[in-house]
Amino acid sequence: MNFINRAFKNITYYKTKTALYFLTFFLIGNLLLIGISVKQAGDNTKEVIKNKIDPIVSYEINWDDIYAGNENQSNLIDVHEGINKMLNDENVIASDYGFSRHGYASSFSAYTLDVDEEYNPYKNLDVILQGYENENIIDFSLNDFELVDGRLLEKDDFSSINNRVCLVNDLLAIQNDLKVGDYIIVNLVEESVDTTYEIYDKDNIILEFEIVGIYKNNISNFDGTSPYSAKFELYPNTIIISTQSIVDSIVENSNVSIKDFVEKNPAEDYVVENMQAKDLYNREAVFLLDSAENVDNFKMNYAMYTNDTLLLNDNGDSYINVMKPLETIDFFSRVMLYLIIITSIIIISITIALEIKSREFEIGIQLSHGISKFKIIGQLIVEIMIVAIVALTLSNVSGKIISLNISETIIRYANFQEVSIEESMSSGYDYFTNITTDEVEEQYNVKITSFTLAMVYLTGLLIVLISIITGSMIILHQNPKKILSRN
Repeated sequence: MNFINRAFKNITYYKTKTALYFLTFFLIGNLLLIGISVKQAGDNTKEVIKNKIDPIVSYEINWDDIYAGNENQSNLIDVHEGINKMLNDENVIASDYGFSRHGYASSFSAYTLDVDEEYNPYKNLDVILQGYENENIIDFSLNDFELVDGRLLEKDDFSSINNRVCLVNDLLAIQNDLKVGDYIIVNLVEESVDTTYEIYDKDNIILEFEIVGIYKNNISNFDGTSPYSAKFELYPNTIIISTQSIVDSIVENSNVSIKDFVEKNPAEDYVVENMQAKDLYNREAVFLLDSAENVDNFKMNYAMYTNDTLLLNDNGDSYINVMKPLETIDFFSRVMLYLIIITSIIIISITIALEIKSREFEIGIQLSHGISKFKIIGQLIVEIMIVAIVALTLSNVSGKIISLNISETIIRYANFQEVSIEESMSSGYDYFTNITTDEVEEQYNVKITSFTLAMVYLTGLLIVLISIITGSMIILHQNPKKILSRN
């Protein structure tokens, strides 16, 4: 342990050298603290924004193109084949695809409101049977809908027409005192209005569903008092089901109606084709991917199902425009760190080499007395490490003060762009995310954490160790006789 005692004595004896090392490490510590904290702030902000911007891709009809008078080319592509392939893509974690159908409450009452007006548009309402193609429903994945009781629809619920189960809205359940496990009956044809009611098979128009879950809507500002504030027209009447549970009944009813019409109008030259199941499904779909980084590849993989009328739209503008300045900050912070580390190693290595040269006679005497070269290098490591630890500790204090104003300075020059989604008829419009500059600036905060301090110590001491090893290589080749003969 004598070399440790000699190290402490040398620190106090060579005051100028100690001061020089201290200032060097103090400056390096401040630069490291700023560089690491800026990089961490950028990484944290990117992660928060990436999680906030939902990776949504919408397969949709370009209504602007159609309204402009251009030919509708959507019939030239097998839309349903494309959508089914997208549904099964490994990067798709949820979707909005299926169809909806009006129905008429039979064993319960549709949700309604009493409006103090001459005309109440919310009386005698229909219910909406909202069918989904699979159990991965996007609204639940995004927490727009939230399960409050029971369970969600599961894979087995989509396997057969016999699995007629449903989710009902909490407001509809409260109004009708419905619970999980209860059954509700919905008519697909309204007996009091449809004069052809008797032609239908009762099993295809009177459908019974078991309630397996109750959900609430988290996105509507509908408060039950102002009917005109609802995002959807009385959304509590939306009953969530599987498309498979009603598709055969709807197709059969439609074809019965078509046949009845043709038989009653034999003299008319009508050419009416029977309905097929695929005719019911929407020609648009919305997909939630597992990562925003997969959006471009997803669009490229299914570009064959697009043309001027059918588009794959995404929320990419928000992601790209917000990330661009953050990527720039990240690039310069990494370059800054690399330059600090490389420059520090070079400067300290040269400084150590010069110090070894100035202490050549002392080193020669130590070697001649049988002290090993590695002990001499160990003494040098202890000397410099002690100074480095003190300097890095004090630099953390000053670095915290400096970092207080860094966030505002970076935000001022980063040119964060505010991105808003242009209102459109896009099926994905309701799911796309608006990102404001205030949100980005609120998230971007350069702060010193315990992890930051640990990284400063680790990086700083690693620089010292590499520099000492590099700068002291000269000792390993020294011969004590030659050293003493030169002095």
